[in-house]
Amino acid sequence: MPGTPSARGCDACRRQKKKCDQLQPACGRCHRLRIQCTGRGAVQYRFRNQFVDESSKPRKVSENQQPPARSTSPRDVARQQQLKNRPLLPLVKSPTNEATYSVSGFVSVLEITDPRYDVFSMSHWLGDLPRRFGSNRALDAAMQGVIAAFPCLYSKTVTQRAVDAYEEALKYIRLSLHDARTNVDTECMCALFLLHIIYDWIGKGNDADGIFDLGISYILKSTRHGTALNEFERTVRRTLSVCIILESFHRHIDLDSLIGTLAIAEGPRPYTRADGKAYNSLSIASLAKLPTLLREPRRHLEHIKQDYRVLQIEVTLLRKQLLELRDYAISQMLMGQLPPPALNRLISSVRAGYALALSIQIDFGSIMQTYEPDLDIQTELDGLCSQALDLAALVENCRPIGSGVARLPMVAAWQTTTDPIQKALLGEAMEMLRRDAPESLDWVTITPNVLHLSRAQALQ
Repeated sequence: MPGTPSARGCDACRRQKKKCDQLQPACGRCHRLRIQCTGRGAVQYRFRNQFVDESSKPRKVSENQQPPARSTSPRDVARQQQLKNRPLLPLVKSPTNEATYSVSGFVSVLEITDPRYDVFSMSHWLGDLPRRFGSNRALDAAMQGVIAAFPCLYSKTVTQRAVDAYEEALKYIRLSLHDARTNVDTECMCALFLLHIIYDWIGKGNDADGIFDLGISYILKSTRHGTALNEFERTVRRTLSVCIILESFHRHIDLDSLIGTLAIAEGPRPYTRADGKAYNSLSIASLAKLPTLLREPRRHLEHIKQDYRVLQIEVTLLRKQLLELRDYAISQMLMGQLPPPALNRLISSVRAGYALALSIQIDFGSIMQTYEPDLDIQTELDGLCSQALDLAALVENCRPIGSGVARLPMVAAWQTTTDPIQKALLGEAMEMLRRDAPESLDWVTITPNVLHLSRAQALQ
């Protein structure tokens, strides 16, 4: 039987952990030491059923075998008596149900520290969601959708289980958004963010667009009413505010409430420089103005120039901070130590801020070059496009989850660069990232072509 001890030595050899030759009538070691040789050829241990003690039966001994002699030392006798009198207790199973299975599955996703599949690179507040399981049916369905869709990232195939979980989450989020009691809840906003993650992982199509539009309207509505928010609620709204700003490139969204409410109540994005000061270009107030600046570049050209000068300083500082953290992580690996998860997540956070600021600087520089051509700006744009390629190399070991931040600067650089070699390299890097998801959309639908729109307006 598998797992049964195979030793057949006598008692004396077994106690001394010596190899027994099992000769008869006495083994070689017992014959040499002139001691009694007992227990030869018998199995010393057997597995017992600890759940039902009545079914345990004593082992039968064949006619040509003698039962192993028991030790007569006082210590062994006391030990045998103690084991004999000890009650046999059944193993206690932990209570489980659908809720505990779902929470444990979501926690197992959160516990992955591999930078390629670390979901904390998307938002650090995801770790607070397991304790909120059961408070909102839409959030529960969205968490189960994440559990079902997560294996699709490394298998590169969309399973039917993931599709069913996605549709289930979509149904409950739709019901929650149509319910006046829950449509402005923080849990409903968390569910909407998780749905956006699943949408990106499995690439399941256009049926969620209406839900995102409806969810955005209620998120903007909640910013007008709720001001007494705890830290978790403020953090969730900060994350969703950036998602809304990026989404506003695709569709017209009234961002006045973000500028008027979030900029005051929520404060700047949690990116700080080495001196402790916040990056102005990554504040909610600055980001919320982007759609207007990019849609009407001629009208806001002076404002774009002013913001570009700020970005020249802050993008350089972000790049320096990112490279210093990366070099420190490499030094840890050279010493034979893996970088701690906290360091990898800090690098991921700084990398996301750098990618966003870099893409904005490329956009603004391209607009300035379109309206007022300048050789210095063109030279700087070439360097920024090279930085976008460098960023693609930096996220190579973070695919597929950690590399998503490189999309915006690479698309902006691909639209801006005039160097055919650089354009081809950017296209290859973009296609490589696109294939990370099982059924991703093409780059035209992933990122808006705002630069081509700006250039078309400049020629009018």
